[in-house]
Amino acid sequence: MNIYDSQKWGVYIAGPGNVLAANTFEEATEKAAELNKIVVDHIKSNYSGGNYPIVFANVDRWENISKFEHSPSETDWENAFS
Repeated sequence: MNIYDSQKWGVYIAGPGNVLAANTFEEATEKAAELNKIVVDHIKSNYSGGNYPIVFANVDRWENISKFEHSPSETDWENAFS
């Protein structure tokens, strides 16, 4: 068994401080990459100079980012930035 399979994973979104539970490490990394691409695309199309918003998704073990129950079935990936 892979050590990653035995862990609970989540995505922490720096900026708003949102924490999202993922079913697997693979799901967490895929969703974090999708969320980060949205941020990069938004920055490229909306900011031409000055300060940029820094909101990036990071994958981590659930125990490192939340004290609450790990409930991936309740994660709403579609509205992660709302």
